[in-house]
Amino acid sequence: MLLNVAADPAPGLLTALAYLGLAPGDVIELPVATPPPTPVVSTVIAPTVPGAEGYQVTLSCGGAGDGGTATVEVTRYGCGAASDIFIRAADAEGITLATLVRRSVPLTAVIDLSAETPTAPATTQVALTGLPTDLTYADVFLEPLGGAEWRLPGAIFNTTVVPVASLEVTREYAQLDLPRGRLAATVVRDGVGTRVLERRGTIGATNTLAFDQLEVPWLSDASIDLTTRTMTWVGEGPGAFDVVSGQLQNFAPGSSGSEGRVRWNFAARTGAGVDELVLPRLPAAYAAADLTEDPSFILRRLGGARTDLPGDAFTRLSGVPWLDGAAGSVASSVAPI
Repeated sequence: MLLNVAADPAPGLLTALAYLGLAPGDVIELPVATPPPTPVVSTVIAPTVPGAEGYQVTLSCGGAGDGGTATVEVTRYGCGAASDIFIRAADAEGITLATLVRRSVPLTAVIDLSAETPTAPATTQVALTGLPTDLTYADVFLEPLGGAEWRLPGAIFNTTVVPVASLEVTREYAQLDLPRGRLAATVVRDGVGTRVLERRGTIGATNTLAFDQLEVPWLSDASIDLTTRTMTWVGEGPGAFDVVSGQLQNFAPGSSGSEGRVRWNFAARTGAGVDELVLPRLPAAYAAADLTEDPSFILRRLGGARTDLPGDAFTRLSGVPWLDGAAGSVASSVAPI
């Protein structure tokens, strides 16, 4: 189990991490605090797009800026001599009119891309298969990937009322949607729960997300017994989870408002037939941030997931990004709270 306890603030505790049930070969990586890099400002001159009233500029190395004209000041942090640059032009309602992608652009005080030719958005079809017949809502999210390690801003959502067979999604950064992207569909059954199927890899003009190829149960009736510190849930349907995760919230004794708020974020290995999780107790020195039967206690979120990505599922699903560019799918289920 990976447990993160964040207090807001609790006496003597800001954030605590607990790792339980680790398997041989697990690697724990802890962030090391480093001074923030010195910001540097560049002026990016984008190509003028008719009808555009807003321009957004993003650098792959870390940095962004936006403005009402094609001349945009961009603040960058820790960048080297060059970066990929992504420009999005939108109308007054925020609808994307055109985008521009340029790789390995030298970073200078003034970056003039005004002579470049932007590309209009395109569309792609997404078919959803293997769905139950009593769905009440579905949507699809398509996000182009600028590289193996980061995403682009401004992806478009497309929503519809079911029954659904195929949804059309707008691809803003049409230059980058092939070959790599992140495609996710969310489906909801009122009173039962929510399922999400996400795939990364090649995105074409037509795509299929098959919910019956990587099955997970529908999660419902999530609850926790604070006396035994045992969380339980009910899973409906075939499949199993590799990982369950969620968030609990309560308040330290004697606190008021947001002061003393404590949130527990947890992720734990699981498997077929497992429908409960016992949470650990904090050391006595941090009792102020431990779970209590305070009237304000709430279970904010509980979900389960599995993946067909290569490597250890717990590592893949407990918050570690897919830095190596591996293609694959993640199926998850979220209980109604």
